[in-house]
Amino acid sequence: MDGAFNGKGINKLKKEDESLYNAVLALDDAVWSDGVIDRRTKKLIAIAIVASNVNESGTEKQIRSGKKQFDFSKEEIIEVLKIVLLTSGMQAFNSALQAMYNVYE
Repeated sequence: MDGAFNGKGINKLKKEDESLYNAVLALDDAVWSDGVIDRRTKKLIAIAIVASNVNESGTEKQIRSGKKQFDFSKEEIIEVLKIVLLTSGMQAFNSALQAMYNVYE
């Protein structure tokens, strides 16, 4: 599982409703598998979406996992956050910057 659905809840679901858990795994695989857009680009898009929602904790998790999975540089994340600034405004941008600094500094 890439981590899009990874968390305490999904781990408990495996024991309580295995068929739903397997459906979630299948969805995760379908979303994250390479297609016209590769996994790396999809992860950058995910970072931008979470950052646009002014979700600092979620943004930090996305950046941290992107750094681990794809070795994203700080400069790549800043490029993504420029788009967040343009499309979602200063509040989302500032929150995402703090998340990035938490990961890279």
